[in-house]
Amino acid sequence: MSASVEYKRVAKEHITHLANNMRDLDREEINLSHGGDLESLLTDSVVKSSMVATVFINGELGCILGVCPADDTPLCDTGIPWLIGTEVLTNNVRAFITEQDKVFGDMFRQYNKLVNYVWHKNKHSIVFLKHCGFTFYDPVPYGISGALFHRFEMTK
Repeated sequence: MSASVEYKRVAKEHITHLANNMRDLDREEINLSHGGDLESLLTDSVVKSSMVATVFINGELGCILGVCPADDTPLCDTGIPWLIGTEVLTNNVRAFITEQDKVFGDMFRQYNKLVNYVWHKNKHSIVFLKHCGFTFYDPVPYGISGALFHRFEMTK
């Protein structure tokens, strides 16, 4: 039986649940790139996003994802996609991968290019992003820690 995937409007309790239950590699990546309180950082990302959703897989919170404009100008055509997941996503990634065209299609209706960075040790995220078709670059120092991160991008 295939897993059911459902998108919902992000609620405060989703953010709290995710901050307390995110995958260890996502937690470490956020600490290396931004530092600070995870719930506050998630809330800020949700507020800044032009498209954002909580994804439930078989009724359990799998992730919150979104895309933020790369700058504040009205002509911005570059979005910064982000996704923070729980083990529910890791354990059901195939069900979510079947949704990738919908997710990135929604993002590409707003932006011509998607760009972000991923910590070089976050192997689950790297495999997923490569499967989605993102181009990767050699790791460079990034974020408050200067840890190595890969830039990844995709153009419409």
